[in-house]
Amino acid sequence: MNTVTVIGSINMDTTLRLTKMPKPGETMHAHEIFHAGGGKGANQAVAAKRSGARTSFIGGVGTDSEGQQLLDLLTKENIDTSGIAEIEGAATEKMHELGIGTVIITLGSTGAFYHTEKEQGIVPAFKVDAIDTTAAGDTFIGALSSTLQPDLGNLKEAILYGNLASSIAVQSYGAQPSIPYREALEQSAVIN
Repeated sequence: MNTVTVIGSINMDTTLRLTKMPKPGETMHAHEIFHAGGGKGANQAVAAKRSGARTSFIGGVGTDSEGQQLLDLLTKENIDTSGIAEIEGAATEKMHELGIGTVIITLGSTGAFYHTEKEQGIVPAFKVDAIDTTAAGDTFIGALSSTLQPDLGNLKEAILYGNLASSIAVQSYGAQPSIPYREALEQSAVIN
């Protein structure tokens, strides 16, 4: 039996069953609301445990009822949750307390939130017609890290570059096939 330790995210997924996709600003009645444990890291840990691995998880949940539910779900799977921190208050504050100076949180079609010891803000996403969001976050991180200066002097510009890369990626199918090359980003009129 293999031993697996997963470091990653734990989320509470919420699924709404509707008769049609709502239009912007439209209010609709949901026929069903379904909550389930999720997050890439938690999903990987559950898959490893269910396949017979001794599994531990390192991550963080809030101190709210959803955080407790997520811990309970992993515990019921017999996953070692001793590495999961229960974080009270804003995650960015906790990260700063741990010595992490800059926090970036992707917000999907909204863009990316950043928080440093000096400032915080949101760099908006580019509005596109997304057809496959599979590699959006991975593309964002890869593109951002390829251009971010060591002193973080170009943080907002690097986030903008990551947003641009992911906005291009979501317009094509497939994870790696959709990740754009730097030339495609440089040719975009949006950042020139």
